[in-house]
Amino acid sequence: PENLVGISTDLPDRIIPGKDMRLSLVLTGNANVVIDNADIVVLSELFEERFSTPVFFKRPIKREISLDLGSDIKPGFYTLDIKAYQGTKLIGDFTKEFEIIKNPDIEEVVESKRGFLKEEITVRKINTGNLVVEESIIYPVNSFNNLFINTVPEPDIKESNRLIWNFELRPNQSYEVGITFDYTGFFIFVVAVLAL
Repeated sequence: PENLVGISTDLPDRIIPGKDMRLSLVLTGNANVVIDNADIVVLSELFEERFSTPVFFKRPIKREISLDLGSDIKPGFYTLDIKAYQGTKLIGDFTKEFEIIKNPDIEEVVESKRGFLKEEITVRKINTGNLVVEESIIYPVNSFNNLFINTVPEPDIKESNRLIWNFELRPNQSYEVGITFDYTGFFIFVVAVLAL
């Protein structure tokens, strides 16, 4: 036969980047001969692996390949090409197209630190996906605490009941907002009025 080595794989047609993935590769001899040392080349625009293995007639050999597909890989179509060689002679070939799908994965982390008359809040959004996304941070406020708030950076929109920051996040980029409520001045004013 033309292909002395049959090659198959369980690579799905669509892949979400950023997730750990293992690719199963199965090699089977198609001719009644033992191939002592087949050189296998697994190649894509995203990864590459090479190894050598013996191949036996009608006895499948399974090999697991770990794929490290970062979350920032651009969506689109890619090609997996697997070739088996004996020396320089091509003895097996397998090609498959697969798609990296859109992954608009945004993580939000909120940290809060409270003191006697002060509260500091940090809101951070992180793009762990593979798309540029328009995001916003919306923080609720009321008319009382709105008097004692300080933010870094300043919000894009200030409303009576909320503050809004709008921004663009590229893959692996983060945006952070610091919000501080400081009631110290108000407390001193109340104590001074009560002392009169």
